[in-house]
Amino acid sequence: MKILILELLKILLTALPSTRAGDLYEAGREQEFTMKNVLVSAAAAATITLGGAANAATFTPADCTTGNIHFCVDGDAQAPGVDDYITATITNTFKKATAINDTFLYRIDKNGVGSGGLQTSFSSSNTLLTITDLIINGVSYASAIQKTAAGSAVNVNGIPIVKGALNTIQVLGNFKPASKGGQANYTGNLTFTAAIPEASTWAMMMLGLGFTGFAMRRRGGLKGAVLLAKA
Repeated sequence: MKILILELLKILLTALPSTRAGDLYEAGREQEFTMKNVLVSAAAAATITLGGAANAATFTPADCTTGNIHFCVDGDAQAPGVDDYITATITNTFKKATAINDTFLYRIDKNGVGSGGLQTSFSSSNTLLTITDLIINGVSYASAIQKTAAGSAVNVNGIPIVKGALNTIQVLGNFKPASKGGQANYTGNLTFTAAIPEASTWAMMMLGLGFTGFAMRRRGGLKGAVLLAKA
């Protein structure tokens, strides 16, 4: 069984399009991608798990297509020309009973702050889609999840975004349709705001420029005096 899985992984990795050096990381043997103008050059890589465990899947902004799963971005998140305000949506729809273990990967080439919310929606009041945990960059926000008339909801803010770092959003839960044809989905709305220097930082930058200008003028004056002496 292990040999078969390894062979499948080799086939998947061989089939993936080439990416820039360092984009393929060993932890989990998954593909990393950057967000740029909504479209990315590769599709999501699936994680193979053994029987009995929840099926885990990894998604990237390349999954902004028609279907049950969406990861769409509005704004350019890659340098040069990184937007100061970027929004994204993540969605997954379920029609069969399953455990949920979805991970969304992205990079932003600018420091800033992230925030967002996640909520569920049912086709029937007897259909249950429960979010048990929301993990962002390794930090659990399970304690922030609230029960609502539509199932579950969670809102987070103040997530530090580091330039060039891989960001992960993991959604854990389960879906149990009450009857045949029952379905449900979760939807997340994400925002990124670039970091703005504080007033004291701007003051120091302006002061530094002032000193630079003064030094340049001072050097120019000294040079003129020396030339005059030579004459």
